[in-house]
Amino acid sequence: MGLAVAMLVVLPLVMLVAGLVIGRVVFDSSASEIFFLVPFVLATIIGLSATVLPGRWSAADLGWVKPAWPWWHLLWIVPAALITTSTATAVVAGLLLHLEPAEEASAELFHRTVPVWYIPLILSVVVAGPAVEEILFRRLLMARIEQTLFPVTGPVAGPVIAIVLQAAVFGLVHVVPQVIVFAFFLGLVLGVLARTGRSIWPSFIMHAVNNLIVTSMVLASL
Repeated sequence: MGLAVAMLVVLPLVMLVAGLVIGRVVFDSSASEIFFLVPFVLATIIGLSATVLPGRWSAADLGWVKPAWPWWHLLWIVPAALITTSTATAVVAGLLLHLEPAEEASAELFHRTVPVWYIPLILSVVVAGPAVEEILFRRLLMARIEQTLFPVTGPVAGPVIAIVLQAAVFGLVHVVPQVIVFAFFLGLVLGVLARTGRSIWPSFIMHAVNNLIVTSMVLASL
């Protein structure tokens, strides 16, 4: 069993223990434990997928390969994508659905967190979470949908449908209504980055930058 598979087997267990500790010790409400368990369940799914599927999984198999286009393109892609995502979310969530901004909903997470847990929580949100979600949604789920639809839809419609469907699932697993809309549009952009770059590095970097910005805004408002 390769190093990547071993990490994916251990990661869900570590994240599950951390989630239970944070949910029970740091927070007062049992409802918050459900929120924390979502990424841990996703990590478990990834670990199981890596172990039951045939063949030896490497970092490249999981999508951690050099992008098809130069790295420096991320310098303009990430800001442009974030502006587009935020604008689309403001129009749909704010004007049409009259929902509060996503960062206001996320602020509750830090308001109820003991300060000593800020650093591990930030690392989870900015690094571990995006890594797990990119493997699951942009590498495994999106690829599986595209492979399944390819014989029916062809080489053009298949990837588009796969990007939209994985973005929809990505949005729904974020549970909070205010975040679902933003996560859906973010998932679309991340899907396009992973598909055109033929790597999850671009989508991971943008995902991490987005979470870092949102987390910084939330912390600044405390």
